[in-house]
Amino acid sequence: MPAGKLIAQVQTDSEIKAVTWLGNRNRIAFGGADGLLRIWDLDAENHALAAVKEIKAHEGPVTALDTVPSVDGQILSAGEDGSVRLWNVETARMIREMKHGAPVAAVAARPDGKRFASAGADKIARLLDANDGKEVARLKGDRYAQESAAERERALVFAKAEVDFHRAALKSAQTNQTAQTERVKKATDTNEAAEKALAEKQSKQTEVVEAKAAAEKALEEAKAAARKATEDFEAADKTAKRAESEGRAARETPGRNQEATEKAVADADTRSKAAAEARKAAEKVSAETKEKEKQATEKLKSSARAVEEMEKDLKKAEQTKSNTETELQLAGKAADEAAEAVADCQESVQQSEASEKQSGTELESAKKTATDSEQPIRAIAFSPDNLTLATASDDGWVHLWSADDGAAFETLKHQKGPALSVAFAGDGNLVVGTADRSVVVWNLKTEWQLEGVIGTGDAGSPLVDRVNAVKFSPDGKYLATGGGEPTRGGEIKLWQVDTCKLAQTCIQVIA
Repeated sequence: MPAGKLIAQVQTDSEIKAVTWLGNRNRIAFGGADGLLRIWDLDAENHALAAVKEIKAHEGPVTALDTVPSVDGQILSAGEDGSVRLWNVETARMIREMKHGAPVAAVAARPDGKRFASAGADKIARLLDANDGKEVARLKGDRYAQESAAERERALVFAKAEVDFHRAALKSAQTNQTAQTERVKKATDTNEAAEKALAEKQSKQTEVVEAKAAAEKALEEAKAAARKATEDFEAADKTAKRAESEGRAARETPGRNQEATEKAVADADTRSKAAAEARKAAEKVSAETKEKEKQATEKLKSSARAVEEMEKDLKKAEQTKSNTETELQLAGKAADEAAEAVADCQESVQQSEASEKQSGTELESAKKTATDSEQPIRAIAFSPDNLTLATASDDGWVHLWSADDGAAFETLKHQKGPALSVAFAGDGNLVVGTADRSVVVWNLKTEWQLEGVIGTGDAGSPLVDRVNAVKFSPDGKYLATGGGEPTRGGEIKLWQVDTCKLAQTCIQVIA
């Protein structure tokens, strides 16, 4: 049959919105704007289409159809009423209804019949379990934009924690600064009191030293007076004794006349009496001076004890003064350090708040980018190997997802206009039709080539036991690995990507 030749043509009462072939048979299903599902058989030899049956499929226009390849006679229909329905064409019976929640633009059945997918203008594609019709995953937006937003979310959480930490540190530093300021004030008052007490002790010491000196002088004077009194007493006693001796001698001297004798005796008596009086006076003075000497001695002893006690008190006051001066110096140094700590904490708070603000701005931008990446989905298709689900949206991007659990695989961004259709070719290529009248073909067969190996897998390996996490640096120059021996220790290491050599061991924790 020549290419491009019309085989058959029929007219319907309603605009046709969707079409699909039923398995290997020459049977075609059409979905119309009137909500009907029309089944036609193709008679290729007679170039004719024969109507088989009509099914009221949806309350509104039927917008998408797809055949369930693994089950003969089953098709999926979707409509503007927001529902996806599984039909047995032979019995015209609906097997299951699945709610999409918005007008559906595209529907697809996985080749093995275990998963269905629907997509629409609500910017969401739903991956459904064919057994019960329950939603397996909800697919929307660009994985990289969403990952960036999630990363920015984590960064903001960390930035807020940093702000809280630095604010707590600032509060602690301010509390410490207040305490150190009080310490300086207390040390200053104590030092001033100690200085005053020391001055009083020094003044008192001068007084007691002067009192001791006065007592020593009084003792010396008392001793001198006692010596003089003793000398006077001895001289008077000697004079009295000599006068008495002279009087006896005058009486007993023979040959002297009576008058001369009486005169001599009288003179001797007079002198003896005077000497006796002088001796008596000298004895009294001697007794008084001895008493004064005794008192002076006692006073000197008391003054000496006072000086000794005052020297002890003075030493204590000097030690106290030294201690208070040291404490004042330490308090002043601590206060300066506390002030520096407050200043550092204030700067850290400002920096962390700026970082939080920046993280918030970046998060909002990332969220906007992630939201903007959520575009109405116009086409959807499963790969022949049942592994991949492709969705095409108005921004021209095609997103690849796991056909089993909906995990995001990759984003294909070459298309310039809205992507209106997508289909897997038998050779593993993906074909995309766009609104700018172009067709883009993607080769999804990734050829992997081993560039390098980190670790040796034996006892001499630089990696201890298992590796649980890996992450490339933003510039792609380093690879971070996290792992370690379970229940014993952990390690985080940085590797140079181009050489696979260890750049740095960041953390190594021994449990």
